[in-house]
Amino acid sequence: MKVFLLLIFLLLGPWCGLMLHGQNVYYVKPDGSNSTNGLSDESAWNPEKLNATYISPGSTVLFKRNSTFNFTLKIEQSNITYGGYGTGTDPVISGFITLKSWSKLSGHVYYASLEVPTLNMVTIDGNIKPMGRYPKSGYLAYTSHSNNNAISGTSVSTIPFDPSGGEVVIRKDRYILDRHPITSKSGNTINYGIDKYFYGNSNAYSPQDGNGYFIQKHLGTLTADGDWFYDAAAKKLYVYFENNAPDARVVKASALNANVLLNTMKGVVFNNITFEGANEYGAYHVGTSDITYNNCNWRNQGGDGVYGISISNLTINGGSIDGSFNAGIQVEHHGQNTVINNVTVKNSGMVAGAGRSGDGAQIGIFVYGQATKITNCSVINSGYNAIDFSGGEQSLIENNFIDTYCAVKDDGGGIYTYTATNSIIKNNIILNAVGAYAGAEWGYWEPHGKAAGIYLDQGIDNHHITVSNNTIAHGDWAGIFVNNNGHNKITNNISYDLFYSLLISDFSGPRNNEIVDNQFIAKKTTQYPFHIEMGFADNLSQLGSFDRNVFARPIDDDKTFSVYRNYKEGGGRQYMSLESWKAATKLELNSTKSPRAITNENSLLFEYNNSNIDKSITLSGSFTDFKKNLYSGRLVLKPFTSIVLIQIPGGMGRVSITSTSNMICSTLPPEFNALSENGGERAKYQWKINGIAAQISTSNKFSPVNLKANDIISCDLINPDISETPIATSNSITMIAGAAPPVVNIGSNQLNVCEGSMISFVATVQNRPINIKFIWKKNGAVVADNVNGDTYSTSSISNADQITCTIIGEASTCLPAFEIVSNSLVVSTTKIKIPGISISKDLSAMTPNSLITFTASVTDSGNSPAYQWKVNKIHVGGNSKSFSTSSLKDKDVVSCDLTATGECITNETVSSNEIEITFVKGLISPPTAFSPNGDGVNDVWNINDLTYYENCVVKVFAINGAQVFQSKGYQVPWDGRYNNNLCNAGVYYYAIDLGDKKKITGPLLIIR
Repeated sequence: MKVFLLLIFLLLGPWCGLMLHGQNVYYVKPDGSNSTNGLSDESAWNPEKLNATYISPGSTVLFKRNSTFNFTLKIEQSNITYGGYGTGTDPVISGFITLKSWSKLSGHVYYASLEVPTLNMVTIDGNIKPMGRYPKSGYLAYTSHSNNNAISGTSVSTIPFDPSGGEVVIRKDRYILDRHPITSKSGNTINYGIDKYFYGNSNAYSPQDGNGYFIQKHLGTLTADGDWFYDAAAKKLYVYFENNAPDARVVKASALNANVLLNTMKGVVFNNITFEGANEYGAYHVGTSDITYNNCNWRNQGGDGVYGISISNLTINGGSIDGSFNAGIQVEHHGQNTVINNVTVKNSGMVAGAGRSGDGAQIGIFVYGQATKITNCSVINSGYNAIDFSGGEQSLIENNFIDTYCAVKDDGGGIYTYTATNSIIKNNIILNAVGAYAGAEWGYWEPHGKAAGIYLDQGIDNHHITVSNNTIAHGDWAGIFVNNNGHNKITNNISYDLFYSLLISDFSGPRNNEIVDNQFIAKKTTQYPFHIEMGFADNLSQLGSFDRNVFARPIDDDKTFSVYRNYKEGGGRQYMSLESWKAATKLELNSTKSPRAITNENSLLFEYNNSNIDKSITLSGSFTDFKKNLYSGRLVLKPFTSIVLIQIPGGMGRVSITSTSNMICSTLPPEFNALSENGGERAKYQWKINGIAAQISTSNKFSPVNLKANDIISCDLINPDISETPIATSNSITMIAGAAPPVVNIGSNQLNVCEGSMISFVATVQNRPINIKFIWKKNGAVVADNVNGDTYSTSSISNADQITCTIIGEASTCLPAFEIVSNSLVVSTTKIKIPGISISKDLSAMTPNSLITFTASVTDSGNSPAYQWKVNKIHVGGNSKSFSTSSLKDKDVVSCDLTATGECITNETVSSNEIEITFVKGLISPPTAFSPNGDGVNDVWNINDLTYYENCVVKVFAINGAQVFQSKGYQVPWDGRYNNNLCNAGVYYYAIDLGDKKKITGPLLIIR
């Protein structure tokens, strides 16, 4: 009976399937039914019905738009198409649940019930929130370890809680960030194990002493708004709410491990569906083939947006992946013909400690397999590599835009490959390498971020990778890094503003690398276009074919090449110019350096076009690129190209030409002269006749013969220091037949002059024939008669003199004899002025300390004369016509300097006469008695007016002739003392010598 029933099933089963669920279109909506046929919106299924129903190959399943489906789509039939129906936004398949019913634990920490095996993704108010950690940023240092079981360091004792039961995130290498459950803490040691719930391999690498770690997955880490911790044993999610109002917040957690599961399926197509909130996988593929996603989007994924292993012909076309804690796209191994086109991948692996452990984690796009194609994608903000392809051949990485990578881990790249071969990396734009040195201090000898734009790693000796027409810019490490491998072809790339534009590691003798036609440009003095690190004394000339490159360090081209011989007796680091590198290696024989030197990096301009259409750029000024092509006005960049320009100070250059004649019939052939600006010290002039090159030289003069009527003469200016391409084209001069009559005009540099000044007149002759005579006339009288004397200078000129010039020429083939008079110039002259000054004083008698006023009288002093008064030739007075003082002394001498202003003034500064001060002195009449008894009356011998005699000598004698007082000058009156003792009362005698043989004597009575 069992055999009979089985036979019926085998015979009728397929027909039953078609009868029940043929190649139909099925509709699904969140509130659909379990009991309808699903063939319309009215009879739409719910998600559970969909997962429980057999769908025939070739059928289509449509999810209602503007709806969210909280389930895991489990696909167990091949050749099914999934999409949306109705209006509104794309349908969303979500792993999120919204948490409510919060209870307070303590302080700002609340909890809600949640039952999941493990939790990696939480959003609050629509924003991704990483779990709490200690410290909040950066790393704690560990200084020792025990196998791969424990780390130790004094920092352990600073952790403000017991981290046991939590998770330690250890920076084991620059590119490894492993997660381990903490089993215990003992003193300064953290003991840890392996997390059986989280994917990734944390056993492959051991800690490196000196690196860093931090703690997460522990209640003690919740100290800031949004910090969370999931306790799987207690089935509770703990969250720190700063405002203590959890019910006012929308908290979502990943309750499902994946959004869609495909196991060994093929021919499945997804159109315009959004996947969100899975704890590990947005889309999970194992052993699948021919799976296609068209314009689908993944967001807020706790692990990978798209994950695959042992798959073929996976195609992701259009759409976006934003906010994956591990990788945006990860084909872990055995991928065949993976195609990723026009996908925007953002914010992948940007949270330390949220990605998987081991290799290949926190990457924008990672594909390990054969014939991978990643094209027209934007990969922005990647924790580690932006694009990583390895493990096969015939891959194509083309027209991708990469911005900001290696932000969490480093020793990686914007585009990285380890074991890929025979593949192409072309037309990509890679910007803003970050690098992550913090936490990796074990590598102290490289205290900077290690992120290369294009990283050809040493997983295989002979990569056979073609790297062409890429742009790499901005970073603290390498542009293109060739790490100990050969047979690569690196051509037509631009690598700019990086510590090393081209970096080669030579520890095993890489060979047969072809590096040609690239531009390696250092922006700063701390950067180098080329660096090679050698682990042995290799013959550098055998590295491969290196030629026609630009190695530019425009601020200092003497340090273009950096060579580090990292071996015994290697000599360490050496810097070389391009010329010395050529001589030492016989490489780069046709390579060039910067077309011009600069002193400021602001003279450099970098532009790129990461779109699929031409980009127009308006230039402010004139520029040259590093291959000496010139640009000004507007620049057009083709898709996925870039350019680095150097500004040309003063502009592109200008040139204009003049000619002695433009007439064919001149007896003497015309000579052309070029006037140029910004042509450089080695300027060249390309003379042309009717647009055809006729002469090129460093001479700015051109004397062609056999010119014809209507021939057009022009000149191109070439600055060889910038480019061999002309930087400017002159005006043109058209030759004419016959001879036009000459015209003469005269001019002068000035027509208003001072009498006796030199004045020059210049005659300009249009249509100038040869051998003409110039006759200069003043007021009709000949003053100069010269052949070819087109200049007349004279100092014999008077006011209203009239100057003309007559040119006289003999008859010639083209002209009859002529005598032509110029225009007339009238000269205005100004008489020469000689300034003068005299001073006088007021007529009052002069006595010491009296106020005396002096007054200056001036002639021809101009509009704003300046005065400088002097006493005994020393400046004392201000800028005034008068000067008053009461500080003069006898015999002082007063004078004044005048500085005249204005035109036609000679001797602008003159000095006045001098006035000597003589004071009128009063009659000296000494008192005949005084009483130095201390009563305040006549205690000293005051002699009026004697102080005026500064050099007088005063002596007093006792009656016996003994001298009791002497003073030169009499500034301090005598107080009747001798040797500090009061003299006795009685009669004394004085003798006063006033000078000029004038003496006064007499008796003096001292009264007590």
